[in-house]
Amino acid sequence: WTGDAASAVRLLQPVVSADPDDAGARDALVDALRTQGDAEAAWRVAAPLLDAPDTPESRLEVLAELALEADQPSAVSRILRRVSSQDDRQGRRASLGGRALLALGQPAAAAARLASVPIGALTTSAVLALVDSTFEIRGVSAALDTARRVATRPDDRDLIARRFMLERLAGDAAAAA
Repeated sequence: WTGDAASAVRLLQPVVSADPDDAGARDALVDALRTQGDAEAAWRVAAPLLDAPDTPESRLEVLAELALEADQPSAVSRILRRVSSQDDRQGRRASLGGRALLALGQPAAAAARLASVPIGALTTSAVLALVDSTFEIRGVSAALDTARRVATRPDDRDLIARRFMLERLAGDAAAAA
């Protein structure tokens, strides 16, 4: 589809209904629904792809991300079991798995999972999860130390805001400014 998500959804829904095994149309519909901000609908449409043996690993990682967006963190570990443990995927797997553990209310397990790979290999969302899980289990100072270890990336507005909040909680007004 050409970036017009609403038109894509209108066109793709009948195609997927008529041929539920059309993985290409289903993938495109999932992407269009995500673009519209409807993660729950995208998750429902994506369900058959989760068990399809020919779903590529890169797509499975996208589906694990979608599970988090759709508030289905318990599905992430099942999805990630189908993704290889090659070194080039470790950061992505740890990022998704750690975020899911935090969403499931397991901050200690989340922190351990996220800390199992170099912090530079984590996605920004995973670094936030590492900071938050560290805050939950070890407090402000440890979370602030974790936030300070991360080099600033262009997409780090949320991390900068979290660090600012931690600086303020720690009473370091000079660093927060």
